[in-house]
Amino acid sequence: MRAIYPTASTEGLTRLTTQTFARAAVLRGSLTAITGPSTAIAAIGITHAELVLHLAAIHGLDPTDTQRAEDILACAPLEQPAKTLAAYAAIRYINRALPGTSLLSTILAGHNTIAATATKARKLYTRSQSSQLSGSS
Repeated sequence: MRAIYPTASTEGLTRLTTQTFARAAVLRGSLTAITGPSTAIAAIGITHAELVLHLAAIHGLDPTDTQRAEDILACAPLEQPAKTLAAYAAIRYINRALPGTSLLSTILAGHNTIAATATKARKLYTRSQSSQLSGSS
């Protein structure tokens, strides 16, 4: 992205990347909604990990560094996976009476999850850059 937008700020690239991955989450969520909640969660998880790695690179960090695995976990939007799976199961049940509910909820969840991930990653990497600039680790 820096090659395409060489004068863009880190914040501008972060916003653009977040928008790109939000669209990808909606698309992936749409395509996987019909296959079940576990597939949708996996697709969102992959998108989440890719977003964190891209944001790390935008903030000048090596996306291949093993620290990024910890960053991905730190930015994980699913604090309570059991409740998330229960919610997906309930949505699937409701979908029987109101077809399309699972598709809509998966799309919204994917978009909201990516937004939450981006917010956490932005805070993490902004703190990291501030620490580097101040000389602390």
